[in-house]
Amino acid sequence: MWRPSRALTKCIFMAAPGPHVFLLVLKVGQRFSEEEKGAVEIIQNIFGEESVTYTMLLFTGGDLPKDTIFQYFGEAGSDIRNLIEQCGNRFHIFNNKQIRNRMQVAALLEKIDSMVAVNGGSCYTNEMFQQAEKEKQEREKEELRVRFEAEILNRRKEDEKRFAKREKLIFSQLERQRAEFEKQMKEHEELKHLQKELKIQIQEEVKTKEKLVEELERLRKSSEEKSKEKDLQMIKTTEEMEKVRKSAEEKSKENELQLMKTMEELERMRKSAEEKSKEKDLQLMKMMEELERMRKSAEEESKEKDLQLMKTMEELERVRKGAEEKSKEKDLQLMKTMEELYRVRKSTEEKSKEKDLQMMKTMKELERLRSAEEKSKENELQLMEKLKELERMRKSSEEKSKEKDLQMMKTMKELERLRSAEEKSKENELQLMEKLKELERMRKSSEEKSKEKDLQLMKMMEQQERMRKGAEEKSKENELQLMMKMNGGTGDSEEER
Repeated sequence: MWRPSRALTKCIFMAAPGPHVFLLVLKVGQRFSEEEKGAVEIIQNIFGEESVTYTMLLFTGGDLPKDTIFQYFGEAGSDIRNLIEQCGNRFHIFNNKQIRNRMQVAALLEKIDSMVAVNGGSCYTNEMFQQAEKEKQEREKEELRVRFEAEILNRRKEDEKRFAKREKLIFSQLERQRAEFEKQMKEHEELKHLQKELKIQIQEEVKTKEKLVEELERLRKSSEEKSKEKDLQMIKTTEEMEKVRKSAEEKSKENELQLMKTMEELERMRKSAEEKSKEKDLQLMKMMEELERMRKSAEEESKEKDLQLMKTMEELERVRKGAEEKSKEKDLQLMKTMEELYRVRKSTEEKSKEKDLQMMKTMKELERLRSAEEKSKENELQLMEKLKELERMRKSSEEKSKEKDLQMMKTMKELERLRSAEEKSKENELQLMEKLKELERMRKSSEEKSKEKDLQLMKMMEQQERMRKGAEEKSKENELQLMMKMNGGTGDSEEER
């Protein structure tokens, strides 16, 4: 925006008490430019709205034909007519070819005197000019304030969008982890179901062995009592026992095949669980790296904003009060948003604790199953002691039973290893919770640093406000001294006259 020079300001002061008229000179017949259309508005911007009452249009080119003059002025509503109406229909036309004709000058002076009389004999004073300057500065301040508030609002909106985007990303990652955890729990339930089926099969085999032992014991006693009298029956009984033994061996083989399939399925599920655990750890590391990168990016953006904020300090001091009020409202909204996030995080922690409790219950159930299996193993040892009396008849069955026991021991070790893997997974979750707490602490620290920066900014704004007021007071003192010097110079010139 164009500003009056110091020379123009000095001319206004030296023309004390002030000019009686502003002559706006235009040439008839020349194209009416955009600058000439806004001439009155320019005068108002420089000297204030009251300056229009002291403005008169002076047209040169009165020696042109009347048709040309009428064509230049145009009809009502034309640009030149509107300009004349803005000046209160005050205008005068000079004939350029009658330079020595003093009558047209006298006519112009008469019109000026008439305008002065209409204005009550007053002139455009220095106070009016100062008031116009003050109003113009206020308008500029208001425009600057509106523009700066719009810029702050846009930055706030951008920050809110960026924060919402990051919040959405974090929540999506948490939701994905929750789904993976539920999937692992489902697989754990399936594993538990397989363990129950395996336990039922083992119990059925134990019952079958007990029945076989009871039957063999009964047959042995019967054969001992009637061995002398019923040798033939003993042979038949032996053959029957051989059939029963073969049938038991076949069933044992079938059970072994089923057990091998179950063990292979358990091994496959274990490997799958280990791979998923590794994938989860990798995803967790990636997420932590992404969070660290986001934190560094946020710090860099904060530094850039601080630099931009330092550059705009001169503009901020004019609109500080309004901006502070809006900033407080935005800060309250931000605090509410952070409280909502903290509430959601706390709810997530409570849900995680509930899942941990369920895991503990599951582990206790597995421990109970393991103790039951140990009791079953003790029963099998007792059964082995009873079967020592029938060693010749059950050697092959005993060897197979030992192999099954070894497989059962391996299964128990595998279950114990899976339990330790689950404990490690729980430790990883605890580490994740600690890292989340660390991130929360870093966020609070960042907020405290931001508050400290805001306090420093407030102090700097107050210091600049004091400096600005001091500069304004000095400027007013200089203006008073200048006015006194100018008044003194005017008095000296009058005395010399």
